[in-house]
Amino acid sequence: MKSPRVTLQPVTKDNWKEVVQLKTTEDQATFVYSTALSLAKVTIKPDGENVTYLPFAIYDHDVMVGFVMHAYEADTANMYWVDGFIIDQKYQGRGYGKAALTEIVSYIMSQFDQCEEIQLVVKPNNAIAIKLYTDFGFEQTGETYDDEGDRYRYKVNRPSRNR
Repeated sequence: MKSPRVTLQPVTKDNWKEVVQLKTTEDQATFVYSTALSLAKVTIKPDGENVTYLPFAIYDHDVMVGFVMHAYEADTANMYWVDGFIIDQKYQGRGYGKAALTEIVSYIMSQFDQCEEIQLVVKPNNAIAIKLYTDFGFEQTGETYDDEGDRYRYKVNRPSRNR
């Protein structure tokens, strides 16, 4: 099966209501915050005032299929996070998760030259997400994060540059 092409579009006043309607399956509800709670992080900044949150809607052409947020601390090498990642229950099992993960990692790498590592947190019983992330190249660190789950990291490999 060919992977779908997806784009990431910022969450704005024009699409936020559709974003908060995105849902996981009932058995996945304990694995990830709702999109509304993820969007609240943008203002509340629970991880600190130095953290910037960039929420994105995931689209297949003009159809919103999911949500992902990038959180980061500027001028660091390893504080780049994939957060609040969901594919709506209606669109799961079609390759959107892999396509969207590829897009958010590519976005982070293209926007932050200093980024050497991308992190995320996964509940230990979320087997589908763990497979997605480990197949992509994320590795478990052996650490947990704020009792939210196990921490995984992706080492960014960049082509060597002439300095």
